[in-house]
Amino acid sequence: MIRIATQTFCLKKELQQDICATLHALHDIGFDAVEPLILFREKQLDAAKNTPAFETLPEFYSVMQRLGMAMPSAHVGAGVGLDAPAAQQIARDILMLQEKYGLQDFVLSGVFDSPETVRLWAALANEVRRLTAGGGCRILYHNHDDEFTSISHNGQTVPAMDAFLELTHGDILLELDIGWAGVAGDERVIVEKYAQNIGLLHLKDVYAQYRNGSYRRTNMPPEAFAATGEGSIATKAILSRLDSLPCFRGTLVIDQDAAGAEDMLAALKRGHDNVRAMLKELGRG
Repeated sequence: MIRIATQTFCLKKELQQDICATLHALHDIGFDAVEPLILFREKQLDAAKNTPAFETLPEFYSVMQRLGMAMPSAHVGAGVGLDAPAAQQIARDILMLQEKYGLQDFVLSGVFDSPETVRLWAALANEVRRLTAGGGCRILYHNHDDEFTSISHNGQTVPAMDAFLELTHGDILLELDIGWAGVAGDERVIVEKYAQNIGLLHLKDVYAQYRNGSYRRTNMPPEAFAATGEGSIATKAILSRLDSLPCFRGTLVIDQDAAGAEDMLAALKRGHDNVRAMLKELGRG
């Protein structure tokens, strides 16, 4: 069975106001699961901007259990950049989260803006993987558009993602964000190229006019993001290829990012319903 989840990054405001009401709203929409972005303790400062954080996760998890919703994966850390917590702390907290909440897939995310940062993120991912190897969990990497720009690596010009996967020796899987892949290039080609590495799929949609080469992660306006299935990303074509992804375990994560002037929960409902209809048409509903 295919599960449809959403990411908590797009629900910062709603979760800060009322965790219980927000999770009930997601359940009523029909979401089977939620992928939280969990902030590590010393990165929270006075106000955690992306919840659940360590202090709020017990309540979050308890409500999800009562609703019968799954929490199979989580983004771990405090956003992008090389100021992320050290590998030892990330690994320690991953093993704790796995033991306490049964989480299996843990997702890192960075920014590949130079050959040096690709090497640094690869080294961090390798060390986290080494330190958590005995726990049976999977370590994944979530992309933006930067990962598909070209860099110099071992005397050749290659996509930054190719260099990252070579440096991590296939031990790190991908949570492939098809929306950012589509901003960088042809999302269908990218999914096909990295099919053997994809463990989770992030579904994101953007309107066609924002895929003209002028917009990137750093200047994408909120109005660029469509409800999943209503923009220009080839979501249905990619869903038709799920059986060609050997590491995919059945969870699709709608990662809305922004909803323009629209209510976020309304955008998520349309996206959920669109994806569920696509799966039904493909015989996967």
